[in-house]
Amino acid sequence: MKTIGQNTMLKINSIFYTIQGEGSYVGTPAIFIRLSDCNLACSFCDTEFLSGDLMDEQEILEEIFNYDCKFIVLTGGEPSMQDINTLCELLKAEDYYITIETNGMYQLPPEINWICLSPKSSFDHIQLKECHDLKFVIKKEGKVPKIPDDFRYHELFISPMNYSSGKKIGVEACAKLNKTNLDYCIDLIKQNSKWRLNLQTHKIIGVE
Repeated sequence: MKTIGQNTMLKINSIFYTIQGEGSYVGTPAIFIRLSDCNLACSFCDTEFLSGDLMDEQEILEEIFNYDCKFIVLTGGEPSMQDINTLCELLKAEDYYITIETNGMYQLPPEINWICLSPKSSFDHIQLKECHDLKFVIKKEGKVPKIPDDFRYHELFISPMNYSSGKKIGVEACAKLNKTNLDYCIDLIKQNSKWRLNLQTHKIIGVE
């Protein structure tokens, strides 16, 4: 295992092995590294991201070596808020395929193989100029987003907004599927056929 001269302490919410439930890699076995904290407070947030423990890169690698999988998902919260550069270098050195789920408001390490960008604000605040999966969360009466002409992407996804739990943001997931928003998003996609429906299948089938 490649070592580093000075470790970076990262606040980690959880590390777990499951399947990717969303986007282009849905159904793929994946090791999730969920980093704590976020720069936004979306009312429809579906993740508990406030808690976490400090771990350095070597401790993280020792944890993921327990799983027979080379597919990594960096997620949050907002994973790019923290200094993940050395972690990505070490993951790449160990031949991991690195994907990230991000709101795009921070620059990303070059080692990342696949970017799932889910903007929560206008593109004026997005630091990225390209991604692979471009995903928008939409509720009833929402519109197909306007994408800048110079922004590059591979796939376009619309994800129906879940019911809000009414709990403190970042503490309790908003996991219950909103059928009204789902039906609306399906109709919206049928009218705009370059878009695809994104569902959180891991929640539907009851896995982490």
